[in-house]
Amino acid sequence: MPNIEQQAEFYDNEYFERMYLRHASGAHRSRINNILSVIGDVKGKRILDIGCGDGWITDELAKVGADITGIDHSQNAVDFAKKQHPNINFQVGSVYNLEFPERSFDGILLVDILGHVKDLKKVFDE
Repeated sequence: MPNIEQQAEFYDNEYFERMYLRHASGAHRSRINNILSVIGDVKGKRILDIGCGDGWITDELAKVGADITGIDHSQNAVDFAKKQHPNINFQVGSVYNLEFPERSFDGILLVDILGHVKDLKKVFDE
């Protein structure tokens, strides 16, 4: 299995355009509803969305009042997310080396990324 940095090259703009169309069509509406029901009220809370991809979930949390930052290891993902959601802070970053001061966030969101990492202990330690 390629490491997470090698996988970054797989996710090109076409991939994010296809995913974004699926999100915009409402195909994943129940998914965001489930996420929101589990994490509860995020209004005014600082949230880090690790593996934000096209920024769809990041944007949905921003809409309900979260002060949210999205990071992804893919430059293509971050570029696409910034284009779609220019008012949200997106940046390239590694789940293995989060470059934020301790206690910068009230919560951290990891959606669909744990299956792509080799060292879960290192992720959770970080």
